[in-house]
Formats: sequence, structure tokens, C-alpha cells
Amino acid sequence: MDDNHIEPIVSEFVVYNEDLERATPIDIVGVRDGKLIIVDIKTFRKGMEFLSYQNRTFKYPLGDLYESKYEKVSLQTSIPKRWLIDKYGFKESDFGVAYTLVINDDTTELIETMDYSDDYVPLMYDYND
Repeated sequence: MDDNHIEPIVSEFVVYNEDLERATPIDIVGVRDGKLIIVDIKTFRKGMEFLSYQNRTFKYPLGDLYESKYEKVSLQTSIPKRWLIDKYGFKESDFGVAYTLVINDDTTELIETMDYSDDYVPLMYDYND
């Protein structure tokens, strides 16, 4: 994280969405250039998988996304961002990119995740109703 100029400010920060009656922890919230950075920590033994097995996709309403570790962690960093905007008064402009910190026996890698907070996360809300 030092190499990417991310200053950690809090770990295991739990955000709650009272409408959905759900909570989720953010592994690390950091700051870079005045923007909040969400970091999810994973210990994938084989590293990050970007492709899904046999091109499988998620079920409705996320059927456009491939069922891969990369897409899952992208959703995991997008959900708390959406909640921080919807429920905690943050703005889209308060956030920088989100990351997954992949740690295994041999390496540590910081991987930028996709931001699905505006498109796929609201679909999940609608489906939950």
C-alpha cells in the first residue's frame, strides 16, 4: 500500500444498511490524494482468478458478470461504497479506486477492482425487495 501511496486510516470498519438489514465490514479504509480508498483483503492460495470456470455467469440480476473471484471482490468493494454514499452522506467524488490486497505464501499483490456501485449494486437492491 505504501508503493501506491495509500495511507490506512481504519480497519474492519463496519457499514450498515438499515433498509436491507445487512452489515458488511470494510477490511481497510485508506486515503490517497484526499480520496477514500476501500481495500478488501483476500488470501487466495492460487492468486486472483479473472476468468470464470467454463464462462459461467452469476444468476439474475447479475447475469452479465462472469462468476470469477475478480468479479466477486469487485462487488465486495462496491457494496460498502454504495452504502456509504446512500446511507452515510458521502459523495461519489469522495472516493478513489478500490482494491483487493491478495496475500498468499509467495506474494502480495494490490489489484484494482471494478466499480459496480452505480450499476450492479442497485440491481441487487431491487432483487432483494
